[in-house]
Amino acid sequence: PPPPAGQEGGGGAHTPVFGAETHLSSGDVGQYLYKLTPKEGRLDPHDKSMEELGRLEMSWKTALGEPGRLHSLVNLHQWKLPPQQHVLLTAVGVPSRVEAQVPFSIEFEVHNKTQRPTELSLCVRMAAGLAAPIVPVGSCLQHLGLVEGGGKRRVRTQFVALEVGLRSVQTTDVCLVDASSALSQEEPTRYPLQDEVFVFVDSGPADSD
Repeated sequence: PPPPAGQEGGGGAHTPVFGAETHLSSGDVGQYLYKLTPKEGRLDPHDKSMEELGRLEMSWKTALGEPGRLHSLVNLHQWKLPPQQHVLLTAVGVPSRVEAQVPFSIEFEVHNKTQRPTELSLCVRMAAGLAAPIVPVGSCLQHLGLVEGGGKRRVRTQFVALEVGLRSVQTTDVCLVDASSALSQEEPTRYPLQDEVFVFVDSGPADSD
């Protein structure tokens, strides 16, 4: 199994934890960070194979041999899944780690699921404004032109992280704007980012994306 992003305490750094035994002395603290990459498609709460998604189970034994066990409960029926959209915007290229105050790029994929060509623009507008931990670099509006019906297109946008730690680009921060819809209605149709994008921001040199 892949090692966690970092760990402090008696277990030592880069120790696999899925099914492995880790020794923690009194007062030790272990911190683990995992990145889950979804397969193509959306979550279906009626799919029984999804029942274990997000479930965390731990077992331990004290120095005196006393066993213990703890696990979390997941109920997919409580999740609010987004409605189906005619145009999908997903993040397909996200660096695993970036350096604070150094520009990095995220690659997005646009999928026009309709049968007609659609004129689209990529809009980046951080909900927290300049106070956001991640802000765009350069123009916040990128014209993509016509995307054919059933077609896909990829586009890269640069960001810069202002704070270290686990930061995110929220689904409301990036969206597609249907320019052709502005001709028939007051507000153009917007298609938000499908899933929140998480980026680990470090103060040291970043990984190449």
